[in-house]
Amino acid sequence: MGGPRQRAVLALLLSARGEVVPVDRMIHDAWRGEAPPRAIASLQAYVSHLRRLLEPARERRAPARR
Repeated sequence: MGGPRQRAVLALLLSARGEVVPVDRMIHDAWRGEAPPRAIASLQAYVSHLRRLLEPARERRAPARR
């Protein structure tokens, strides 16, 4: 399921129960306020990886169902 930050992102999204989680909150929580300069790119990679794990049969660029 990935490293500690990816698991932290997953936990944050699960605890939000379908609500939108702002990027700045995700970055703050995942890096505990010590975000690196490329935190947004890393966060996008974590979310992309999670999507592939949760919907392995989904076509590239197709809308997510989860």
